[in-house]
Amino acid sequence: MNKIVSILLLLVGIGLNHAQDHDSIEDQVNKDIWQHFKRSYEARDWQTFNALHTDDVLRAHDRGIELGQEYKDAIKSFYEMEVDHKATIDFVMERRTYKEDVGYEVGFYRVTYSKPGEEDRMSYGRFHVVMNKIEGQWKIAQDWDSNSFNGRPIGAEDFNETKILDLSD
Repeated sequence: MNKIVSILLLLVGIGLNHAQDHDSIEDQVNKDIWQHFKRSYEARDWQTFNALHTDDVLRAHDRGIELGQEYKDAIKSFYEMEVDHKATIDFVMERRTYKEDVGYEVGFYRVTYSKPGEEDRMSYGRFHVVMNKIEGQWKIAQDWDSNSFNGRPIGAEDFNETKILDLSD
């Protein structure tokens, strides 16, 4: 009987340790990537935004594929354009999984566009990212997103099914 109790306690301990490790990895990913992603996206800070990605990043979206410097140059050009609105971005995570120095996350995002004197406009999308931990820092190595899924536009109902990621300090 003591052996059974000992084995059960060991298994519970391993499970709790794994859950704590997963939570601490999520916290680090939030700090390394998602907090900076949100801030740099909203501030149109292309340098910080590009630094969140590996040098050989693969970016796939509805308009095609961009690789490495090609993607980073496109971000720089886009962020340097004059705009007449403010954009904020929020994320909800559907799946987060990690193994050693590799992570994979799936979620939804909502971009809110605000223009003085006009009602806010929102757009939604789904994303998949692959992340690598390089020299102790998580970076996005692959990024895919789309504003439709199985031919259906992604909307508030998809986004609102999960709790918004808290990216406050």
